[in-house]
Amino acid sequence: MPKPPDKQSLDRELDFELEETFPASDPLDVTRPAPHRKTPRPTKQRVVMIVTFKWDAPEDEVHRESVAQAPELARRGAFLSKLILRDAATKTSGAVYVFADRATAERWRYDLRKRRGPDVEARIFEVNEEASALTRG
Repeated sequence: MPKPPDKQSLDRELDFELEETFPASDPLDVTRPAPHRKTPRPTKQRVVMIVTFKWDAPEDEVHRESVAQAPELARRGAFLSKLILRDAATKTSGAVYVFADRATAERWRYDLRKRRGPDVEARIFEVNEEASALTRG
C-alpha cells in the first residue's frame, strides 16, 4: 500500500498548481495576480509600540529633523521597522515601531521618554500573529 503524501509534498504540489494556474506576472498587471503563498509564522510574538507626542515647530523643520534622525535610529537596530508619522493640523508627531519582543520595546520606550520627556504617549501591543498573517501583516 503506498504511503500517503506528507504535508511538505502536498504544499509543493499546491504551490506548483497555483503557479500553473496563476503564473507570476508584472506586479503592476492586476489582471493576472501572482498566487497567494502561505507565509511562515514568526517563531516569536512581535510587539508594536505606537508613539505620539506634540511637536510644535514649522513643518519644514519637523520634516528635516525626522529625515536627519532616521538613519541614526535605524543603525541602532533595536526595532524591526518604524513608520514615522505626522499630523500637521494638530502638530502631533509619532511612530509605529515593530519589535521582536516586549523587553526590547520596553527598553526603547524608557529611552524615548528620557529623550523626549514624560508627555510622550507610548503604548505597547502584542501582535496577533495568526490573524495578522491572514492580512499580510
